Amino acid sequence: MGANKTTSSMKIHLSGNLVFHWQRSFHDHIIRNEESYNHITEYFVNNSLHWEADSFH
Repeated sequence: MGANKTTSSMKIHLSGNLVFHWQRSFHDHIIRNEESYNHITEYFVNNSLHWEADSFH
């Protein structure tokens, strides 16, 4: 994961986006099966429905 982030960051910065940075303290999760995919998809859909009420939005 670290090598992927390093390579991605370098390419993004070389493309001109000098303010890009990775979010710190987040949880990586590799989707290994359909159940995991469905759970994460449901989280994204439901999470976006609550953005207006989120004080950090």
